[in-house]
Amino acid sequence: MIDKVKNILVNPKGQFEKSEKEEAPAMMTSFTSYVALLFLIPAVFTIIGWGVIGYNVVFVSIKSWEVGIKLGIALYVACVATFFATTYLIDALAPSFKSTKNLNRS
Repeated sequence: MIDKVKNILVNPKGQFEKSEKEEAPAMMTSFTSYVALLFLIPAVFTIIGWGVIGYNVVFVSIKSWEVGIKLGIALYVACVATFFATTYLIDALAPSFKSTKNLNRS
């Protein structure tokens, strides 16, 4: 994965030509093995931020693990919903850009 990112930055045309020949993993496979883990990062730090640092406005300070957990869960759910909505939107728009519809590549 790191080599792919490096090649996209250094030689994007060559890497995209290579990627076109590769078979795309199933959408749920890439979601569970990669995307779901990335979405945990902001959720966990939201929980930690609200529990340790809190929210300060002028003379009012709010520090709550309960609020942090609720916001962390809401953030994770919003990220997952955005991922799937964007995936289906890109797949639906593919014919407009002279591409084939392929949900796994979207």
